[in-house]
Amino acid sequence: HVDWVKAVAWSPDGTRIASGSDDKTVQVWEASSGRVLQTYRGHSNGVQTLAWSPDGTRIASGSWDGTVQIWEASSGRTLHTYSGHAKEVQSLAWSPDGTRMAASVIDLKTDKTVLDIWSTTSGEDLLTVHLDVMSLDEVLWSPTGKYLALDNLQTIVIVDSQSGMVIKTINYSPPMSFNAPNASQHPWLASNVSLGGGFGFYSVAWSPNGAFL
Repeated sequence: HVDWVKAVAWSPDGTRIASGSDDKTVQVWEASSGRVLQTYRGHSNGVQTLAWSPDGTRIASGSWDGTVQIWEASSGRTLHTYSGHAKEVQSLAWSPDGTRMAASVIDLKTDKTVLDIWSTTSGEDLLTVHLDVMSLDEVLWSPTGKYLALDNLQTIVIVDSQSGMVIKTINYSPPMSFNAPNASQHPWLASNVSLGGGFGFYSVAWSPNGAFL
């Protein structure tokens, strides 16, 4: 790379590393030797986020050019390009089964977050959810693929991946704890652990069984 590296991701089998840069490229490296295996040049602006498909055959890259591109890791061949919106791509995530792609993007007209979900096989738009929150810069699928969590320093939003319904919004306010009225149905909505104590939410993670966040 000849400019800042903004994203790095290991392949699922641990043999390759992908790196995205402000030089508009994504490079795929052999982890054991550092040898460059592939350089992808499909973007017209800096690459901000990367994600490998669960089977390690494809890479999704998101850029400030407003596109999400899915391409073959071995050949660099572009499979799908999602564009057409005045948005900055903040974060990408493959569904656990690899059939859907979720992106947290910023609508440049409103500065609010939009959650887009596409089919990774057909390229079809499946769902667009406009969230009344600024710059949710991380998106994570639950292990079951039913829910998505998006977060920034001040807010966590949990969305149903099929309906687009916002299940819960958690706003940071130190010190903080929460309990859900429907915890028996959604155990991950309840917590006895105090939240907060710093400057906000720096990251979120699902438990392996998807029961807790």
